[in-house]
Amino acid sequence: PATRPQPQSLQPPAGAAGSRGSDETASPRQAPSGGDAGIWPWISLLLACGWALTVLLWWWSRQGRRPVAPPTGLSVPRRIERAESELRRLRKACAARDDEACRRHLLAWGRALFGEDFHLTGAALKQLPAELAEQTRRLDARLYGGEAATAVDHDAIAEQARRLTRERARQAKPERAADGLAPLDPSVRPA
Repeated sequence: PATRPQPQSLQPPAGAAGSRGSDETASPRQAPSGGDAGIWPWISLLLACGWALTVLLWWWSRQGRRPVAPPTGLSVPRRIERAESELRRLRKACAARDDEACRRHLLAWGRALFGEDFHLTGAALKQLPAELAEQTRRLDARLYGGEAATAVDHDAIAEQARRLTRERARQAKPERAADGLAPLDPSVRPA
């Protein structure tokens, strides 16, 4: 049988120069223990405590505040009802030729009909019929532009707002099939 060679130890012979005394056995050199480790363990401890405190504060801030679904706003029939209510106020202001009340109620009517982010400027005016948008610009020029001589047709404002409200109300009503049920898909018209 073949014999395996014996591993050689890395220890110097007992009597060799530079060897240690017999009371010290050859063992791997260990790092000194105790207070000689320096500042790094303290820095590590400080950073670990800061991280733990951050996690704890984050967890505590999330308690009691559950994510809530954003409000969906009013349903279409409720919006139409609110728009009709604002339309009555707008028509009274137009009949009284009160420019400030007319603009205030025109804005409230628009927000009821188009949503809370509706404004009477810029791109929002493109949602309105051309005549109503033009009268709104004239009303703004009269109120804020210092052009008191600008003619505003209050009757046209009231009439255009009434037409648009009725048109939206007609669009909001679901069409009924012959059996009296609303279609499941509103884009499909009954034959």
